[in-house]
Amino acid sequence: MKVVDEVEHVLEHLGGAAGDWAACDADGTLWAADVAELVWTAAIRERWFLPAAKDFMAECLQAAKRPSTGDPHTDASALWRLYLADEVDDWTLLKAMTACYAGYSPDDLEDRAAEVLQDALPPRTYVTTAPLIEGLRARGLQVVVITGSPAILVRAALRVVGIEDPPPVLGVEVTEHAGRLSTEFREPISWEQGKVDVWRAHAGPQARLSAAFGDSPGDLALLRAAQDARVLVQPRPVLRATAEAGPGPWWELRPGFTRDGSRVIPPTSDRILDL
Repeated sequence: MKVVDEVEHVLEHLGGAAGDWAACDADGTLWAADVAELVWTAAIRERWFLPAAKDFMAECLQAAKRPSTGDPHTDASALWRLYLADEVDDWTLLKAMTACYAGYSPDDLEDRAAEVLQDALPPRTYVTTAPLIEGLRARGLQVVVITGSPAILVRAALRVVGIEDPPPVLGVEVTEHAGRLSTEFREPISWEQGKVDVWRAHAGPQARLSAAFGDSPGDLALLRAAQDARVLVQPRPVLRATAEAGPGPWWELRPGFTRDGSRVIPPTSDRILDL
């Protein structure tokens, strides 16, 4: 595995042709934060959740063999504590962090999310993020962000970190009814193999994935689908170990610093929300 700390060292070795694709994860790959967690925490604190989310949040808690309190904010807090205690898995929390916004219009949710993220996220964005996206485009690649977070929240995130002409975002989505978000998930869900599936549905059956960038085991299938460069960015220990044990070509990009000058600390946990 080749380890580098500058984007250019990866870009200059990329293969592929104009029109090929590059796919980037978001949380942990573009910034040292999880936008779903940042917005979820604010939503609980400021009591954003609408009645449409109540039953789903109760079901999530009951599935963990805990009684619902009848209040979606209290249930969400309890679910979060269970997750931190490793009593709830990533899939359960992924769904809870998406369906909790049932009843909102997509535009209203994106605007509220942008308000939460506008101060917190830009300083925690890697110094490599803008050069990476710009460099991939300069080489004729079509860039897409594929995330296990709600797509609406990551679109808001790209707005506030100042990415010029933000790339399309493929993320977790729910259906809409009368212009309002529901608790019914659109398939495939963009996690693990679902990341490859949503890219293929977006790009078309003949599309070629030249490069992929990710940080967690949920990105592994997407990384393996890339034909020219599989790039780990601040990878979780289990992802690095898996990559080192398998066929390449593998790279590791270590951003070094975030925009506020803070040194980026390599993760020591495999939990996806430990950033």
